Amino acid sequence: MNLSLPFALHYLAGYGPLVATLLLTARNGGWPASQALFGKMVRWRVQAGWWLVAFSPLLFYGLLTVVIAWWQGQPPSFGELGELNFLPDLGLAALPFWVLTFGIGEEDRLARVRPAAAAAKA
Repeated sequence: MNLSLPFALHYLAGYGPLVATLLLTARNGGWPASQALFGKMVRWRVQAGWWLVAFSPLLFYGLLTVVIAWWQGQPPSFGELGELNFLPDLGLAALPFWVLTFGIGEEDRLARVRPAAAAAKA
């Protein structure tokens, strides 16, 4: 079989665990379980100050980049931020995608209760 898919299709792989969670929740629990899942996904559980702690490394490195660029006398090249040798040039457009999709759906409450082998059989 010779199947040709667009190269950018791999960006959707970050949503794989989330889509699997949504499909299995709908299949096993129906609409009430799906509503409960969506409610848990959007519930604000953390104080605002902890969001600053979570994003502080990103803010720190952004500030560090500006300071180093100022020290060297050249402006920072933020256009190279999303540039990798094996991906097309995405620039800053890649940052929100990577931040929002990295590890989505991998946090499993079941894994805290049972070992991975038992969770896989469930």
